[in-house]
Formats: sequence, structure tokens, C-alpha cells
Amino acid sequence: MALLAIAVSCMEPAESHSARTLLSQFLLQTLMSLRGRRAFRRLRRASMHLAATQTSILSSVLKRNVQTTYGRRNHFADILAAAAKEGVEEIRQLYVARVPLTTYDQYADDIQQLFDFRYAPAAGILTTDCVEFLCYSSGTTGKNKLIPVTRWMKVSIWPVYII
Repeated sequence: MALLAIAVSCMEPAESHSARTLLSQFLLQTLMSLRGRRAFRRLRRASMHLAATQTSILSSVLKRNVQTTYGRRNHFADILAAAAKEGVEEIRQLYVARVPLTTYDQYADDIQQLFDFRYAPAAGILTTDCVEFLCYSSGTTGKNKLIPVTRWMKVSIWPVYII
């Protein structure tokens, strides 16, 4: 308790703070600091093992999306089966070899389906992740394009995929 009192007294609180708000501010700052340190350690560890981290993320994305329209079209199940046979380290090479490089125009019909589909989160067209909204790009490379945004894209993936 004494250490807590010393730490709180060093915060130089505003006069409007009560003991309760001061304590809650201290606890919140401490929690945020600890989470930040933990995230930094995970990021540093991941940066030392980039290939393994990338392989882990790619494998997870393929597994999650194997039953989507996009996953079936690009044979994610075959890639995962071949990777299981040849070794998971080969998954990147298999993906690059079997999934062609594409442009936005090749996704336009899928995105239009998301736009037209009243319950896009359950669509399973491009991803199994919830499509929270569709936003328009700025149009710097031509006309504006609709871009699906999922929760997975908005949150940090580090806590989930770090080795």
C-alpha cells in the first residue's frame, strides 16, 4: 500500500481529482503500460522470427477461409493438404505458386455481392471474418473502389499469431 501511495503521489494530479479518480487513473495507466510492454516484447520476438511468423499467419488465414467462395476458387484446401504433406514451411511457396496475382477488377463481382447482400457479415464470400462495413477508396489510381473492412483488419493480430 505504501508503494501505491508513493507512486500515486508522484503523479502530480489536477486539483479536481478525488482519491477515487486518482486511483483509477493510476490503475488504468499502469495496466496500459503493462499491456504496451507485453505487446512490444511480442513484436520484438516476432521480428526475430519473421519467416515463422509469416508462415503462421498465412496458415491461419488459409484455414479460416478455406470454405469461402474465394478460398474454394483458389483451392485453399489443396494448398493446406500439400503443405501438410510437404511441410508447413512450404506453405508460402505453395500459396504463391497456386494463387494468381490479381487486380481489384477480379474482385469487383464479389465486392458487389457484399454490397448487395443485406447481411454481409454472414456472406462468406471473400472471408469468414465479419465484414463490418464497406468503404470507398480515395480513387487515386482511377475511380473510387469499394473496400470491405473486417474486424480482423482493424485490431492487432500480434497477440494471436506470435510464436
